Amino acid sequence: MSKGRETVYVKCPYYRREDRKERQILCEGLLDGTDLYQRFPSLDAMLQHKNCYCKIDYRKCPIAQALDRKYDYE
Repeated sequence: MSKGRETVYVKCPYYRREDRKERQILCEGLLDGTDLYQRFPSLDAMLQHKNCYCKIDYRKCPIAQALDRKYDYE
């Protein structure tokens, strides 16, 4: 999986990495010691999600919201 130069622009603290070939974003999991993969129907859909949430306003991402509750950051 590629971390790439784009990773430096990611603001979400729960983002781990992405795999463009598999159209997946890997985030911290909801349970301790786990990871959560999001698989997208297309690379374009994945990049739109990443640009909208991971890079700009991660607090609006449903996964980030659930993880904030995990740490009581509401």
